[in-house]
Amino acid sequence: MISNIVKKINTIPQVYAFLFFEFMIGVRVYAEFGKENPLTIAVFQLFWFTSVLIYFFALFKWMLKLKDEDLTFFSLGGFLPMIPVVYALLAGRELTLNFVEPTSFPAVLKNIFTLEAAHSYNWALFPELLALLLLSFAAGWLISGKALKSAFTALSATASSFLMLGFSWISVDPKHPALFVLRSGLKNHQNYALYYISFFIIFSCVAFKEQLSDFIKGFKRKWLFAVLLLLGVLTDFAAFWCFGIDFTAFDLVVNFLPALALVLMPSLIKSKSYKLSFLFGWSVLGALTILFFPPRF
Repeated sequence: MISNIVKKINTIPQVYAFLFFEFMIGVRVYAEFGKENPLTIAVFQLFWFTSVLIYFFALFKWMLKLKDEDLTFFSLGGFLPMIPVVYALLAGRELTLNFVEPTSFPAVLKNIFTLEAAHSYNWALFPELLALLLLSFAAGWLISGKALKSAFTALSATASSFLMLGFSWISVDPKHPALFVLRSGLKNHQNYALYYISFFIIFSCVAFKEQLSDFIKGFKRKWLFAVLLLLGVLTDFAAFWCFGIDFTAFDLVVNFLPALALVLMPSLIKSKSYKLSFLFGWSVLGALTILFFPPRF
C-alpha cells in the first residue's frame, strides 16, 4: 500500500513538485525576514534550501540507487522549513537563526550531532533537523526497502549537508564570523547567493549525471565544448562589466557556473536534456535577479 502511494506521488510531474518546494521556501523566507529585506536575501535563502534538496537527492540516489522520479517524493518535503517558524511562534520566542558559526570545530560537531537542540538562538532548528533526519530515513526506506542503509544515508546527508552548506566557511563581510574573509565587489548576500547557486548547479550535475554525460557525448566535435567553456569565462567577465561591478577573483569563481549555465542553455534545450536545462535555467534566473536588483546596503 505504501509503495503504491509513493508511486502515485512520483507520477506528479517533477517540475510541479520542484516549484511547490520553491513556493514553500519562499513562504519560509518571507516569514523569517519579512518584506522589507532585499530580494538578494530571498534568492540566497532560496538556493541555500534548494541546494540541500538536490544534495539529499543526489546522495540518496547514489547510495540507495533511487530513480530520477523519486525527486518528486523528496520535493514534497518543502513543508519542513516552516517548522522553525511555527515552533518559535508556539514557544513565544524570537526567530533568529544563523545555522553553524565557525567558533571551534568541537563546538560545530556538537551543534551538528545534537541538531542544535541546546544552542542559544539556533534552538528553533532542532525540530526541523530532527524531522529532516527521520523523514529522509523513512523516504529512503519506503522507496528502497533498505532500512539500515537508509538510516546511514539519512544521518550522513544531514550531517554533511549541515557542515557543507550551513557552516560559515567563507564571508565577504568582515563583521560576519567565518573561517575565511575574502574581498569582493559584491554585497554580502549577493555573493552568498552566487555561492549557493554554484553549489546548486554542481549538485544538479551530480544528481543527473547521466543526462550530463549524454549531453557531453552529444558533441561530435569535442572542441565545441571547449568553445562553450571559453564563452562561459567571457560571459562571466561580461556580467560584471555590464553591471559596472568592481569584481575580484572570488567573484569570478562564484559567478562562473551561472555564466556557463547561461551559455549552455541553447545546447541543452536542443539536446532535450530537460532536467538540466530547467535547473540551469533556474540558476541563471537567480543569478540575474541579484545582479539586476542589488541590495540597498
